Amino acid sequence: MNKFQRYLKMARVLKGYRLKQSKLTYMPIRLWIETTNHCNLRCTMCLNKSDKMGKRGFMAFPLFKKIIDESKGSVHNVNLHHRGEPLMHDELPKMIRYCRDNHIASQIHTNATLLTEKKTYEIINAGLNVISFSVDGYDKKSYESIRIGACYEETLENIRRFLVIRKQIKKSTPYTIVEVIDFFQDEASKKKIIKKFETIKPDKLIIKKAHNWGGGYQPAPGVKASLPNADTRFSCTFPWYALTIFWDGTVVICPQDFLGQSKVGDLKNDTLKDIWNSQIQISYRKKIKKMKYNEITSCRACDRPRRPQFFGIPTSHLGAFLKDNF
Repeated sequence: MNKFQRYLKMARVLKGYRLKQSKLTYMPIRLWIETTNHCNLRCTMCLNKSDKMGKRGFMAFPLFKKIIDESKGSVHNVNLHHRGEPLMHDELPKMIRYCRDNHIASQIHTNATLLTEKKTYEIINAGLNVISFSVDGYDKKSYESIRIGACYEETLENIRRFLVIRKQIKKSTPYTIVEVIDFFQDEASKKKIIKKFETIKPDKLIIKKAHNWGGGYQPAPGVKASLPNADTRFSCTFPWYALTIFWDGTVVICPQDFLGQSKVGDLKNDTLKDIWNSQIQISYRKKIKKMKYNEITSCRACDRPRRPQFFGIPTSHLGAFLKDNF
């Protein structure tokens, strides 16, 4: 897909969203593909440790191949992660390479605790486009109180080594981001975070507020987080440009549907094209068009459509969205 074709596709997506079309004439431009829902940590803000998660597993490569084969020519990029730790999947480099061979950009979000030297070389050489690391907390104590099961020093060393290896083998990708959820939201903690990563030098450092995973996450006493309010400004954009696929092929309305409460299909039995304009997906678009979030379980208490936005895109994510798609 060349630049002109990408701009044309984005124009069609914008038109579909602005007109709130329920049945769309184009395919999604982005996918969240959950390679696994297993995770090696038990972070305080993450729903992964919930008993409601259901069965655990790893996406089989034939299913992954089916998804990519049905996506090429329409999807711009895929996130090879969702509810779990992607580095736990043995075939992750193979998946990245298959995306690259089909001209689809790929990215992962990882806690970096399993980022060995071997895995570093594998994912860089496979052609990963973007990698983001979650390093919440501003020092050892705060980090390890949030990222239960992780070691602060080891995580930072894994990221540092990754950047050194990328430089040594003269690669400009994957573009490297460090994301820190600012649970404390005070200037002193932010300064400590910035100072720490000035020495490691990722391509970008993002300090962001926590979101509530569709209402599933309730912050502990004393912890600040973004929470929904009564002022719903825009209809959510997700159903007009993206789909989220669990490791077993289950398709849900958006990445905030962590527990799979709003299913729209199953890729083991259906095609991506059929699911994209299925009757249930169309019904969700109609409800979101009228901002009837109370009628959709996973949207009822979600903070995303209640954040400051521009054309339905949270302003905190607008830059990343434009960069990814243009």
